[in-house]
Amino acid sequence: HLLLSDDENVLISSCLTLGNLYCSSEQAIDEGLYARLLELLDHSSKKVQDGTLYAISWVGRDKTLIQPLISNGVLSSLMAFMSSPDLNIQFSASRIIYDISGGSKEQIWSVVSQGCV
Repeated sequence: HLLLSDDENVLISSCLTLGNLYCSSEQAIDEGLYARLLELLDHSSKKVQDGTLYAISWVGRDKTLIQPLISNGVLSSLMAFMSSPDLNIQFSASRIIYDISGGSKEQIWSVVSQGCV
C-alpha cells in the first residue's frame, strides 16, 4: 500500500524496503507491483527514480521475476536513464541491463533488440 502513496519520502522508503526485502528473502513479488515500479521510473523526483532502480535491481537478479518488467518496457526506461546527468542513475540502469543480459536467450535478445548494447 505504501507504494501507492504520492508522498516522495514514503515512495523512496517503500522502494528501498522492497529491494531490501527481496534481497534478503528472494520471494516473488505481487504482480501489481510490477506496474507500479514501471510508473515510478517516470516519477519527477530523481530520488524516487533512484529508489525504484534499487528495487528493480534486486528483482532483476531473478531471471523469472524480471521478465514481466521486460515485457512491459523496462528496457526503454533503462536506456533513457543512460543519458541522465546523474552518474548514480546511469550506473544503476546499466547494472540492471547487465543483470538482464545474463538471463535467458529471450532476455538477451530483448537487451540487444532494444539497442542496449
